Amino acid sequence: MTAARVLIAEDDRSLRTVMGRALTSQGLSVDETGDGRDALERLAAGAFDVAIVDIRMPSLSGLDLLARVRELADPPHVIVITAQNTMSNAIDAMKGGAYEYLTKPFDID
Repeated sequence: MTAARVLIAEDDRSLRTVMGRALTSQGLSVDETGDGRDALERLAAGAFDVAIVDIRMPSLSGLDLLARVRELADPPHVIVITAQNTMSNAIDAMKGGAYEYLTKPFDID
């Protein structure tokens, strides 16, 4: 059985590293990027099961990325994370098809 594939798209390198290590320790296959457009290219090119995306990223926001991911032939579940916890962001994420919406800081467990 192959490990589930997760893409972490988070511009904060330290948070990206912590999440990646935590998920890898659980047996998941993890790819990481700090850029929204790079995340979209990776998601379009490969079969990911889950994408964890920050709302604020260079070149393409997490909410814009979420909208584009929905257009893929086999879109992954998308978990939106943000330090910009507003009702508007939460509503936009859920309306956009986010599987989950988490605010930073969050418990890695």
